[in-house]
Amino acid sequence: MANKRIEEQVLENTSAIQQISDDAQKIDELPKKSAPIVDGDLITLYVTESGETIQITKAELTAAITFKADTNNYASISPPQLFNPDATAVTNGTDDYTLESENNIAFISINGQVLASNEYGLSGSLLTVTPENGFSATDDEVLAFQHAYLTVSQIGAFDQIQLNEALVSNPPYSEGLIFYDSNKKALSYYNDESETTVNLAQEVIVKIYNNNGSTLVNGTVVRLDGGNVGGVPTVVRSQADTITNAGAFGVVTHDIPTTDTGYIASWGQVGGLDTSAYTAGDFLYLSETVAGGLTNVEQKILKPIAAVIVSDALDGVIMVAQKNILNITAIGQIGSISLATQDITTTPVLLEIYSNTPFEQNVTINQTGASPYTASFSPSSVGATGFYEVSFSIALSSDTNERHFFEIYINGGATGVLGVIDLTNNNIDAGSTSFTALTGVTISHTDNVAIYVYSGGGSPTITVASCVTNMKRIGNI
Repeated sequence: MANKRIEEQVLENTSAIQQISDDAQKIDELPKKSAPIVDGDLITLYVTESGETIQITKAELTAAITFKADTNNYASISPPQLFNPDATAVTNGTDDYTLESENNIAFISINGQVLASNEYGLSGSLLTVTPENGFSATDDEVLAFQHAYLTVSQIGAFDQIQLNEALVSNPPYSEGLIFYDSNKKALSYYNDESETTVNLAQEVIVKIYNNNGSTLVNGTVVRLDGGNVGGVPTVVRSQADTITNAGAFGVVTHDIPTTDTGYIASWGQVGGLDTSAYTAGDFLYLSETVAGGLTNVEQKILKPIAAVIVSDALDGVIMVAQKNILNITAIGQIGSISLATQDITTTPVLLEIYSNTPFEQNVTINQTGASPYTASFSPSSVGATGFYEVSFSIALSSDTNERHFFEIYINGGATGVLGVIDLTNNNIDAGSTSFTALTGVTISHTDNVAIYVYSGGGSPTITVASCVTNMKRIGNI
């Protein structure tokens, strides 16, 4: 009998042999006179077919049975893919082949001889083979073996599954693929969006439908608009210009074309952003002027959205952890340093405060001015439409020892809530008062709240030193 060959190979453990292949064909499927013999960690092969010996080299045997998990958590080897070089490749000594996937190469063989790793390269799914000894003919058989992922197609019991914890980079995208992200230190998977990686227990994502007229770019803040497409909620850009528009549902995690679906993070990290204008640790708020935008400057309607984790022009990262609108209460102050005077009588008139800037919500004004402004204002950022508690604190001096009355008016109507500064004691010419009124009716940003002043007798001249106001929403519409 010709060319009888026995090969021995030490395996990694004593587990039972499932199969051994020769040029991608299972040895136990071939006609044989002797089955593989396993003795502890040693395997001995003696294989014949019609009196002829089928040889398998040590390199092929090692490649075929040494199935260590590589750096991408592969669990097995996929069926071989067969290629033949063309005439040009035979002449030039190199050829390219398109493989079925981008999975890493297990090994490459030409006519049964396994190539060294420096004799081939993989870019995406394009395999370039440059054998050291070149190709001999166009009928050379090039076999490409790629690693394959573990696929579980039926329910089974597992005590534990150990994923590779030392990935240099995440594996190529494949929907449904589960792996361990060593950078985020999280169990991760790929969903139906190739631009996203879901890190379990580190983020909460929601699938949405872009109902805007343009692409929602990565990092855009969005809110629900009340609709859905096929059960997927529709969203539009949020903006802190009104309470309604300032409602935020989450932050877009990748570019989402109009009339398409994608994902937002309602909690968790969003990366790939330009955060170079901020410093790590900055709080970011919903912008009043840019729809869907963020800013580290506090806005009149203050809606916290995220904090900056990494400041970078390309790879910036924010942590989305939005909160409710903070300033539903409108607070402001008008001060008069010039001590300008106002003559009053027993008839209620608008209280005048001297300042060169009209009252603005959430802004402290304490400056002199030439033109009087009355303590009358439209609370444009006074939370949402609803019932409000309105409070005033006033300090003044007078040239007459009289009672001085202050009353809150809403939309020109008296509320009947009065504050009194009593200067009837001859030794007192200055005083202060604080008083509070419930609106009784709902008010919105178009409504007017004012203070009227009048005397208990005579026509005194008063000088108001300050007026501090507070409006607090206490109920819904």
